[in-house]
Amino acid sequence: MENFSLILRPSNKITFPKPIPGFETSENHLFLKNIGNERVAVKIKSSCNTMFRSSPVFISLDAGEARIIRLIYFTKNDIPDDGKHRFSIYIVPSPESESLREAFASEKGKSALKKNLQIYFQKQYNDNTVEKITDLYNNNS
Repeated sequence: MENFSLILRPSNKITFPKPIPGFETSENHLFLKNIGNERVAVKIKSSCNTMFRSSPVFISLDAGEARIIRLIYFTKNDIPDDGKHRFSIYIVPSPESESLREAFASEKGKSALKKNLQIYFQKQYNDNTVEKITDLYNNNS
């Protein structure tokens, strides 16, 4: 496996929606597709686990398989500067005979291919988000 054999959408950065007051998380998603010829193990890490998480953290992708990963920002934290944090996506070849954790703990796991996606935040609410906030306010009054 010589190159990064995954298609990522988005491919260069993750942008979280502006957090809605009263909600504990703001979420986005990452689409992954294995365009290589072999099964791979994927690990997704964030630069700050108290602020950002992915679900799941480990996945396997057979050749041609695609998955959507949930990315979470915990809104109890102040919104950090754009580009200060990142999600890192690591991939290694992974035969079906080994677990995902074993794949990354092995010698090949130490030389995993890596792609960083910087984290950004929307500065304004989307139109449909404003409607949701208004509905929440009106229904809870």
